[in-house]
Amino acid sequence: RIARGCSYFLSGVMQGKKADGDGVAGTINQDYRGHIQKAVLAADASASIIEPWDIVGAVCAELYPDGTPKSDMFREDAHVRKAFGTVVDAAGQADVVISYLPEASMGSAVELHSASAAGRHILVVAPGSMAGNWVV
Repeated sequence: RIARGCSYFLSGVMQGKKADGDGVAGTINQDYRGHIQKAVLAADASASIIEPWDIVGAVCAELYPDGTPKSDMFREDAHVRKAFGTVVDAAGQADVVISYLPEASMGSAVELHSASAAGRHILVVAPGSMAGNWVV
């Protein structure tokens, strides 16, 4: 049973199969995040939502001066590692991870592994053939 007032990390595919070097511009539609957040808060208004995009935004604020074009961000591997590591750490610290996986996502797989290793609750929405994916 999941207690009220838990923290919920919103995991899910961001670039997936479309990761072709376009960075933030190469992401898939992220509308599912708002739907999951609304569902969680409707069930538990005291829940806190951990949104990876907010974490990445905070890392960007540390790494880049205001006005840096998105196309100029994350060109250095160290910057990618910092943002990704910070997000993965947050997944492992959340009480619950909810992951939406309509297609394979290496980033989400690492987030799920972090949460699993930390003994967290994990809920996965995996439509279609993803329901049988070994990561799920």
